[in-house]
Amino acid sequence: MSANVIDLKLYRNTRRRSWLRKNEERIHRVIRNCLGNNVQLDFHSLVDAYQAQRRFGMDESWDYLDLRELISDVLDHSEVVDEIIRELRSHSWFDPRHVSRQKILELCLSVFILEAG
Repeated sequence: MSANVIDLKLYRNTRRRSWLRKNEERIHRVIRNCLGNNVQLDFHSLVDAYQAQRRFGMDESWDYLDLRELISDVLDHSEVVDEIIRELRSHSWFDPRHVSRQKILELCLSVFILEAG
């Protein structure tokens, strides 16, 4: 008689990745809608303002990672992420066990930056 040993951490990570792949477009759609309704400044305007501020401060260059962290902090301290979480939880397909607030914040940042074109 042999016993099957299941690595729960591996199983949970596999299920989480599978769930995220399956629902990624739905999550992005909710994020796009909430950002579109709540964020009045587009990414390109924000970059222009950030670069102008850096020049005004006599900085020789600007750092994309610094800008990304700044945007992340603004989103994190606003109600936007919480509103997105509330909206996601209102959908029957959403399972909060598979996605953390931090992951939603990362997705918000990615959607804001990558879909700015």
